[in-house]
Amino acid sequence: MSKNKSNNILFKEKSMRWLIVKLLSFLGIVYLLSILVLAIKPDNRLSITEVAIFLIILLFNSELAEKIEEISFGELKAKFTEVKQEQEKQRADIDTLQFLVNRFVTKEELSHLKNLADDKAEAKYWINDEVRRELRHLRGLGLIESYRGKYIGQLQQQVSIKEYVRITPEGQAYLNMRKSELREDSLKDESMKNDNHE
Repeated sequence: MSKNKSNNILFKEKSMRWLIVKLLSFLGIVYLLSILVLAIKPDNRLSITEVAIFLIILLFNSELAEKIEEISFGELKAKFTEVKQEQEKQRADIDTLQFLVNRFVTKEELSHLKNLADDKAEAKYWINDEVRRELRHLRGLGLIESYRGKYIGQLQQQVSIKEYVRITPEGQAYLNMRKSELREDSLKDESMKNDNHE
């Protein structure tokens, strides 16, 4: 089906929904006004129904009416399709971001970040081309920065990388995000283990 046909169908559905909403609202208001103007006796009124009609009028004249897929007065349940779709989209976005964040840096690079963030860690490494590449990658991502006059290319033999580079606020934020994610994952794993034991 073409996009134009799809848009036309959506427009017709919205127009029909709008017409029904306005008609129901008009009839509800007429009913409520007739109670006031014609002084319908309480025995002939629907009491709770008047309140329900008024609430329905308010509900259907709001933007909420376009978002509701189903209403069931028996169990008072409502499905809000747009909200549900938005939640599903956000969940997918979160999953994608978690996937990317986990692969943003390697385990070794993450270890370097942790060592730089830990005041107690010496962060001494046997420097080789691989360590230099990892540090350059972290610097390129803005997670670490070199001290003035110090260069990653100058790193030789066994040395503390803390003398040459430091973690940036972005690097600390990245570590904090990873820590909270790791905590959530471990809580999920623990919950699954508990469920399996029951």
